[in-house]
Amino acid sequence: MSAALLSKRASQPAADDAASSVARGLQFLCFNANLDRQFEFIQHQWCNNPNFASQASAPDPVFGAVCPAHATGDVPGLLIQSDVAHGLVPRADNGMQRFVRVVGSGYFFMPSIPAVKLFAADLAASSERPGLETIEADEDIHIDNLIANLREKMRRDYEGKKTLRDAHPKMHACVRATFRVAPDLPDELKVGLFAKPQTFSAWVRLSNASGKVQHDEEKDIRGLAIKLLGVPGTKLMEGAETCHTHDLLLISHDRFFARSVAEFDAFTHALVHGKLLLIRYLIAHPGLALKLLQSLKHHSNLLDIQYFSVVPYRFGTTAVKYTLRPNAPGSAPVASKDYWQLRNALKARLGKQSASFDFMVQRFIDHKRTPTEDASVAWSEQDAPFVKVATLEIPAQEFDTAERRDFGENLSFNPWRALAQHRPLGGLSRARRRVYRALSGFRHDRNATPTEEPTD
Repeated sequence: MSAALLSKRASQPAADDAASSVARGLQFLCFNANLDRQFEFIQHQWCNNPNFASQASAPDPVFGAVCPAHATGDVPGLLIQSDVAHGLVPRADNGMQRFVRVVGSGYFFMPSIPAVKLFAADLAASSERPGLETIEADEDIHIDNLIANLREKMRRDYEGKKTLRDAHPKMHACVRATFRVAPDLPDELKVGLFAKPQTFSAWVRLSNASGKVQHDEEKDIRGLAIKLLGVPGTKLMEGAETCHTHDLLLISHDRFFARSVAEFDAFTHALVHGKLLLIRYLIAHPGLALKLLQSLKHHSNLLDIQYFSVVPYRFGTTAVKYTLRPNAPGSAPVASKDYWQLRNALKARLGKQSASFDFMVQRFIDHKRTPTEDASVAWSEQDAPFVKVATLEIPAQEFDTAERRDFGENLSFNPWRALAQHRPLGGLSRARRRVYRALSGFRHDRNATPTEEPTD
């Protein structure tokens, strides 16, 4: 910081601060390899040392504890650093106010205690990728781009109003459910959540995938997200290692329209920067455009749809994809085709009877028939047949209340809020790990709402 700037700041001492109600402060963060040479050492030997590095000076004017004992006159001041060994005379700048008062500090372990617990639980070995994943070049750059573009889209779309999700913003219902692990599973399927017969309470959120909140008559991808409660064990999501929830995310199509993080990044960039650029991109990439078009469908009842995880997940020593298949499809659709048609259909069905889905897995065969990195390829049921491992039961209930809608909007889902035995696989999953967490935090911060996991 130059002497001129310091002089200017000193010439306007406390008046500006007194007139402002904005709290000001600095955060100082450093990594130390030696416990003996940390914050106290830096403060004493550097910030408050008038002879630091053999210079005739005074305590650092910003970080140091400026006081009259170190000043040239009767008031705190600054001595411009000078090399006294060469006969240079220190130049004084008096009238300095005290800039910083230390109000608190914290010491943190690196790696963190939760990370140490991960190693202790042998999760490091479980998260290895022996032959199941191949990381693209520049993948992190594409993930950074996705976060920046989607955050900008959210900021633009919800300027001056409540910020919704970047995807799946139109929620039809948030309903209570139970998730029952099937008894007598073969040993190779007794993994993680499915290690023994048990029943988890759950929340289920049903939604439209489009980032634009639109009429239900519009063709779209529909989403079903499950949050299991009371799941013990360390989770893979940073900051949620000790939570007792486990998330499962599925959509109404068996494949994703983009095959890689790089391809999805390019599409998102075009989407965010105007219709003309998006049209040009889709024309230049007809294969992607066709896959996107095929995924958009009209639905009259969300309880009659088969849902898919699209991306694979680790399942012990192998990989699987998930699906939810309705047990009794064919509900009569609601006659009205208003803006909330799908919510009305849910109310009509769940107001009278329950709904049930088989939760099933497809097991990895090989990278040709069941690729783990290309989410635009569906795994053929002929090559990898579905096997039932659990039942999702949604009981009859009343759910359309303001309290329940607020609860559902504030929920956050992330496929990495999961046990290591069910670690998400593939480039798009690696992107979701960072993107979902960043955008959820951005949304909750803008809405000034807490990010707490439910306990019941």
